[in-house]
Amino acid sequence: MKKTIAIILIFFINIFITSNFSMAELFFYEKEEEAVEEKVEVAKSSILFMVNSPYAEVNGELHLLDSENTEIKSIIIDGRTLIPLRFFTENLGFEVEWDANEGTAIMVKKDKTIRLKPDSAVIKVNNSEVQLDTVARLIQNRVHVPLRNICEIIGKKVTYRNGIILVSDDDISIEDYSNEEFAKTYFNFVRSEVISQHKIKAVAKWEAAAYLVEHILAYHDKNIPHVEFYYFPDYKEIPQEVYYYCGLSAYLKLLEVEKGDFEPYKSLTDTEIDQALLRFEEMLKKEPDLNFTNTSEYKRDLLSIINEIIKNETDLIRISVYDFATETIVSYNGQERFYPASLTKVANLLCFLEGVQKGDFSLDNTYTLKQSDKYIRNTKVAGTGNLQFQANGTEYTYNDILSRMISLSDNIAANIIFDALGSSKLNSFCESYGINDTKIYKKYYDGNKAFPSNHTTTEDLTKMLVLLENRVSVENSLAIKAIEFMKETVNKNKIALYAPEDVVIANKTGCLSRFSGDMALVYYPDREPIAMAVVVESNNRKGINETKANELIGTLSKEIINYYRSENGPLLYIDGDLVQDRAGLRFIDNRPFVKEYSWFEGCLAEGKMIGKENYISLDSLVRDNKCTYSIKEYPQKAISIINRN
Repeated sequence: MKKTIAIILIFFINIFITSNFSMAELFFYEKEEEAVEEKVEVAKSSILFMVNSPYAEVNGELHLLDSENTEIKSIIIDGRTLIPLRFFTENLGFEVEWDANEGTAIMVKKDKTIRLKPDSAVIKVNNSEVQLDTVARLIQNRVHVPLRNICEIIGKKVTYRNGIILVSDDDISIEDYSNEEFAKTYFNFVRSEVISQHKIKAVAKWEAAAYLVEHILAYHDKNIPHVEFYYFPDYKEIPQEVYYYCGLSAYLKLLEVEKGDFEPYKSLTDTEIDQALLRFEEMLKKEPDLNFTNTSEYKRDLLSIINEIIKNETDLIRISVYDFATETIVSYNGQERFYPASLTKVANLLCFLEGVQKGDFSLDNTYTLKQSDKYIRNTKVAGTGNLQFQANGTEYTYNDILSRMISLSDNIAANIIFDALGSSKLNSFCESYGINDTKIYKKYYDGNKAFPSNHTTTEDLTKMLVLLENRVSVENSLAIKAIEFMKETVNKNKIALYAPEDVVIANKTGCLSRFSGDMALVYYPDREPIAMAVVVESNNRKGINETKANELIGTLSKEIINYYRSENGPLLYIDGDLVQDRAGLRFIDNRPFVKEYSWFEGCLAEGKMIGKENYISLDSLVRDNKCTYSIKEYPQKAISIINRN
């Protein structure tokens, strides 16, 4: 909370740089040789301060505490309120002198003389010393004094309510204000500061959200609830410390969300600020519903579930999971590099299919199997697959070779594709899509130590699956073909081992004597899929118990699959009407898409075919149809589209 408040204060700081100050100027802003005009004492019945505000209200009128520096505010340090000394000189009828030799401020009113020094907790009243609760301080080149101590010394009454402080000659208390009077007073302070800052510089949307929400919570004595109110596709641009404030500002309709994004650095217009302040004033007068249920408390964290399963394991475990419906990633040692065995055959597949799409290759072209395909420098290419047993001279289409490489994990097939592409093209493909921790230098069974070993991470393997499922690297028909190859994978004894019967697993396995791994797209009957990769490797690079490792992968995968099963698709509202209770929402290239429904017919919208479904870009609805949309998380996940035509 302290960090959040600091960020909010930064919003309202305009750095005021002064130079060549004498200590006298700190009080008077006049040179020592200038005559100080005699002040006429004026009786002041009341003064109102707001903590952390540069304003004070004197007899119903707002004034800056320091007309030359809007950074000067009443502040709380160690539980004590400090205000700038100059304000006393102007509004409490004192004359002030500065004793440069003693470094002492001298305040005189009638028969009372008060002497104080910055950084001292002792103040002299006439000839008596009085101990202060806190020292007078030099802040921003201005002397600040403890308000309550000074007021007690000069016979003023101080009362406090929700950040507002009343200094009065009378027995009037801030608690005596009616709710309406107090709300008006509070609003005037906030409005004055917002408008003042808006005149000085552009106010960013996140700054306004943080400032106004903080005041609403303070006014109604509430703590900020850590509830996910909205999903903002541009969440990475929102300062982490104020993310909840931004979500709550949208939930309370202080600030509008028009195209899904919060747009944290958007500069607010005069109209937007006026609307936000109007809504803010309404919420001061009538407390909004701020009694939220933190729904996240009712669901265990996935990493906690994983840790519970593997707490007694001695082997190395690496896991990465991506949810297409929420764009979230869960990673357990997901960035650790390892030798991937057959898992990177998926990279071969994707790179080759991209070449097919560009016209560099054809799936119908044939390749003739040769004896040289079965050996690498006298080393037989063995392991999985059956091309090693086929007659030389047999012709295969590249479609068949790709199918064998994936569904049978055929090593000779993978080497044929490697030769067609080359290491440079494979690695360039990976880098172009941000798969930066994967390198494929050698073919299978190539023991040449002049080349480094291939390596990858489970996070990179998951990225490959996302590329495929979201049709990023290849168009729909080629992606369907690749996914079918994976659905036909013969080895279903890892991720699919304990998977529920109603999910479909499109996977690619990999194994060595010390290693067992699997990567898969998991398709649910009633929600968007997930992509996952799980690897178990011996901690000492010796052999592992493959059956035990596969069972562990199966157990982890079952829990992961069921974890996401519990999250249904969002509701879909069009102009306030519920039109779909489980809308298909997924993220493609970090932007939200939703399955096409009858309402979208006739709309100018960007679509993307995923399998047999057409997904509509929500951004394109805003751009081409004058719609607005938001993705709500609370109290229930929902997409709300408003047609403004």
